[in-house]
This record gives sequence, C-alpha cells and structure tokens, in this order.
Amino acid sequence: MDETTGQEVPTGLALEKARRQVGFSTEDAAQHLGISLNALGDFESGLRTPNDELIAAMSRLYGVEPGRFASRPWVPRVPARYDANEGVLWMGWTAIHVRQGDNEQIVCAIAATLRTLRSLTDSSPVHLRPSELPLLARLFDLADPDLENIMMRHLNISPTDALGLINEMVVYSATTAH
Repeated sequence: MDETTGQEVPTGLALEKARRQVGFSTEDAAQHLGISLNALGDFESGLRTPNDELIAAMSRLYGVEPGRFASRPWVPRVPARYDANEGVLWMGWTAIHVRQGDNEQIVCAIAATLRTLRSLTDSSPVHLRPSELPLLARLFDLADPDLENIMMRHLNISPTDALGLINEMVVYSATTAH
C-alpha cells in the first residue's frame, strides 16, 4: 500500500522503489541476485513475474519484510513499441505521437507518460529502463548537442545520467545499423 495515495502498488514498481531506496543500481542488484540486468528490468517493469525464491532474495537484499512483494497485485505491462507508419510510440497503453528527431517533443512526452505510468511526481527523476533504450535510440536525434540538456530538464536527471543514456543509445544505434 502506498502511504501517500492509499492505493496498492504493483509488484514491479514496489521492487524498483525498494531497490532505489537502499541505493542499489540495477547492475549491483542484478549481480547480488545472480540474475541478468535484462531480467531485473523485466521484473521491475512488470513484464515478468519473479518466482517466490527470487521475491524472498529481493526482500532480504532490500531489507523489506518477507511477503511484502508477493502479496501485491500484479499489473502486467506491455513493452514500448513504435509504429513507424503512424508515427506513434506506445508506452503501456499510452500513444505518443512522435515527431521523429524532435528531441524536445519526444523527451517531454515520454517523461509525462512515464510519470503517469509509474505514479511519479512532477519533480521525480524519470529513469528510462534498459529495455526501452534500443527503441528510443531509433527516435532521437542522437547528434543533437542539446539532447543532454533536454534529458536533464524533462527527465529530472543528472548530467552523468543523461550522458550515460545518450551513450547507451549511441551504442544501440551503431549495433543495429550494421
């Protein structure tokens, strides 16, 4: 139960929140749990359901009482997808009409959508998940010198995090171009 809203929090969101509260990066948590980074991302985004043993391991790692995650209702989420013919990026059930290469419009719309989907406040940082980056790399103008500032402003993230996202997307973009 979310103390501020009185509503149940989906398991994936609760897992991500618990991990962040103890200060683990996704890389550190995945390594401690003995799972891949992609698997952890899938569990936190609601694409996959962790088994009882993994829930127990996460509870121990994050210092959360046993059973807290397992009792939460599961809210399945669909992965982000892009319909190039329509120019629509689907995140969850939300359609974002994309002006490809217009980084300001895309980042602003993604930030607003993810804040709603993840029940974040307007001032909360929005972290893009590793599973979302290959798709987004196709939509952004990665050569835009202002992309870092746009991400910092709309996603409310640090310069280091913004630059890291851009670098990851450049890698994805380069690997899919070949």
